Amino acid sequence: MKSRALSGRSANPKSSRRETRAYPAHGASGAQLHDAVDEVNRALNEVPQADNEPGAVERMLRANGILRNVRWPPPFHETTHQVTLGDARSLSWIPEESVHEKAQRRLSARAAPSFDEFQLLPFRATNVAPFPFEWVNYAQAAKEYAALFVRVSREYDRRFP
Repeated sequence: MKSRALSGRSANPKSSRRETRAYPAHGASGAQLHDAVDEVNRALNEVPQADNEPGAVERMLRANGILRNVRWPPPFHETTHQVTLGDARSLSWIPEESVHEKAQRRLSARAAPSFDEFQLLPFRATNVAPFPFEWVNYAQAAKEYAALFVRVSREYDRRFP
């Protein structure tokens, strides 16, 4: 597989075919910045909840045109992209740690504190038909799930006698 890193600014310097406004660059006056922030707020408030309501596409395109011309603060002002040529169904070129272990660490750090019990049960699956699925360690997953179920059942009985 071939890959190539690309980097660049996230703001689109070209104007869209919709009405857009070039927002003030660094060093703009307070009034100019205030106008820019007001315009961004108006555009965001006009973004519809559902994209299938009348006029929704036009409002989303307007917001997109405005936000693409706003100078984003660091570190959001630059992006890096990696383009990989190959079979889109094969993710074998992605290092295991980069996906699974990072996701597990992030879930444990961010989601787990919001719950009384939180358990990750590792599995393997692919997006290639027939979409096979298997537990990384079935016996361990069964033990952990059973232990979790017992703890939740006991806590339920304690809270709701």
